[in-house]
Amino acid sequence: MRVSLITLGCKVSQYDSAQLERMILGRGGEVVPPSPHSEAFLICGCAVTDKAVKEAKQVSRRLRRLNPRAPVILYGCIGELAHRSGEENAFPPRDKEGVLLKLGLKGKAEDALPSWHRTRGVVKVQDGCDRFCSFCIVPHLRGKSQSRKLEEVIKEVEELSRAGFKEVVLTGVHLSSYGKDLHESLDIFSLLEALEKIPGIERIRLSSMEPVDLDREKIIQLGRISKLCPHFHLPLQSGSDRILKSMNRGYTLYHYLSLVDACRSTWPDPAITTDIMVGFPGETEEDFQLTLKALETVGFARIHAFRYSPRPFTLAENFPDQVEDKVKKERMVRLRLLASKLSLAYQEKFLGKVLPVLLEELSSPNEGEGYTPNYIRVKVQSEEPLACNTIVPVRIYSITDICLGETI
Repeated sequence: MRVSLITLGCKVSQYDSAQLERMILGRGGEVVPPSPHSEAFLICGCAVTDKAVKEAKQVSRRLRRLNPRAPVILYGCIGELAHRSGEENAFPPRDKEGVLLKLGLKGKAEDALPSWHRTRGVVKVQDGCDRFCSFCIVPHLRGKSQSRKLEEVIKEVEELSRAGFKEVVLTGVHLSSYGKDLHESLDIFSLLEALEKIPGIERIRLSSMEPVDLDREKIIQLGRISKLCPHFHLPLQSGSDRILKSMNRGYTLYHYLSLVDACRSTWPDPAITTDIMVGFPGETEEDFQLTLKALETVGFARIHAFRYSPRPFTLAENFPDQVEDKVKKERMVRLRLLASKLSLAYQEKFLGKVLPVLLEELSSPNEGEGYTPNYIRVKVQSEEPLACNTIVPVRIYSITDICLGETI
């Protein structure tokens, strides 16, 4: 069975897709690029926004034209949403076995370790969410929060270490809730303490942490993990307390800013990145101005901005005062201009400084690219030959779309 696997979406989707790839290969299937010779197309996709759903549908139509005889299978959040709409060949995130059976790949189910093609291994430690933010469809598609057993995660990271990985990225739908459903004494901090002891792993990165689960003391506790990268994705969503309350986010801007202050008191110049939603129902120009002011106050290293779109099953779908699309578009333009300015300002702090870069790919024996612990992408030049999956000290000498540096 020649299967073409297409991945759309977040790191959770990437992990699930990579796990499916290994399971397909383990049962005698073949994973190939999309072509008229593909015997099945498998889309592992996102449904968080209306834009993501439209993208998955567009990809599906292109694949059907490529080979009308091959089934198009939807999996993940997009699979659950399609399944609820009565579509065939649609499978929810926790039904990998159903996907394999649909592909005709029978055999013993495996606890598969995904294959990562670079130097950072992504490890999903948790799935689902109990928070139910008023705009978010994910808890309705992925169900209640479920954490993986500590020993399972340790085993997977140990395998990644033996395979030569230097960095692991911990991900989940609600990562900061890890362990709460397993044991009262187990949490993300005890997980990090266990993983830090694994030889060979030099960096541990968190994909995202919810502000509602953090306080100053917990930030300080994170600071005791020596291998933890000083890069924290803390979704703000809005700088207006009124909008945050309507979103059911569970925190105020004051609380959020206290977390940022704690991070900067614990690490020198950590990268604080975030998600911002534009045009949530009821968002006025004043609310949006509060968001812009908050972004400047924090000085984010990177901002992922997206427009609100009504999602089925969510409370906000039926909220009054839906914001017009033209207003959302205009606000997005303003926000992205500010985001670019802030990102450049953050990177300029490191001009002339030496940072460790984990090389991910080489364009020539003496030139490569990689990331610093605080997630700055750097193009590296060296007089000596470079090697992938090595950490080298690099002096940053230019700030452009991608930072330029030279080894010392």
